[in-house]
Amino acid sequence: MVNPASKSPLRVAHISDVHVLELAGTPLRKYLGKRATGVANLIGPRRGAHPPRVAKALVEAVDAQQVDHVLVTGDLTNLSLESEMAAARTFIESLGGPERVTVIPGNHDVYTTGALRDGRFERFFGAYMSDPNDPDGATRAQGAGRDHYPFARSIAPHVRVYGLSSAVPMPPLMASGKVGDEQVARLRALVADEPPEVRVRVVLVHHNLHRKAGLADRSSRLLDRQLLIGTLRDIDATMVLHGHTHTPSQFHVAGRADGSQIAVIGSGSSTWHMPSKNKFGHFNVIDIGPSAIDAIASHRWEPSQERFVAEHDDLLTRARRNALPQ
Repeated sequence: MVNPASKSPLRVAHISDVHVLELAGTPLRKYLGKRATGVANLIGPRRGAHPPRVAKALVEAVDAQQVDHVLVTGDLTNLSLESEMAAARTFIESLGGPERVTVIPGNHDVYTTGALRDGRFERFFGAYMSDPNDPDGATRAQGAGRDHYPFARSIAPHVRVYGLSSAVPMPPLMASGKVGDEQVARLRALVADEPPEVRVRVVLVHHNLHRKAGLADRSSRLLDRQLLIGTLRDIDATMVLHGHTHTPSQFHVAGRADGSQIAVIGSGSSTWHMPSKNKFGHFNVIDIGPSAIDAIASHRWEPSQERFVAEHDDLLTRARRNALPQ
């Protein structure tokens, strides 16, 4: 852990939407219903969009940044299959153990009502959403399912991470999400009970908070984003990290104090490889000081070099300039 009184920042990586694909051993009946449209997408528009070699290079690139912690904002899988969860767990383990990595689910991780009912994501990743010093934390997360959220993790004495779940099963061709009144109430209670040394609050949610154009917003928005935005102000959040949109974004919303801002940062998909659309994977590196975010830099998958390269180092400045579109 980093001493908050020191001048050395806490270095955190933010990755998202890795979409690990593993279908081996899955019976055909599992592809009925909503998963049929998902499979059509995988063999159609998104065929080969998240190649394993990019995921492998991502782990190497994150390690090269010598980060203290990794935050993963959902969509580890495509169809929330058991086989995918197991493969995604292996990927997460390659980034580090529960003391180094925090995850939340995305809509693809709770793709069906069966996945929600089974608490499948929590069963595979409960240890990465609970206190690593609590021997029973993972078991409680596995048993609680959606009621586990939000959870709180202290990744340094002065930095607390709050993990929400906006992932709920939706009808075919819909990818909207919802946090809900109960999670918001629990978030407020967790903040009210946090240790006095906490100075930086990082909130994780899968769905983006900004409004997109046309059908994309109607079919894949966070249904209660105004409720969440108001809550972020009330709890005096420092930063929100999200996924869902595969293109990176940087915005802010006004904070509780005059002139203060809450940075809202989307990393984009970290394993995106779509040369035909000139869209490639990103991850961010965030330096956190004793009481604020110091800097945010992006790294982009460069297919000509088959590795991630440094891209921009001014993402925090960009966020400060761009008010969240509503």
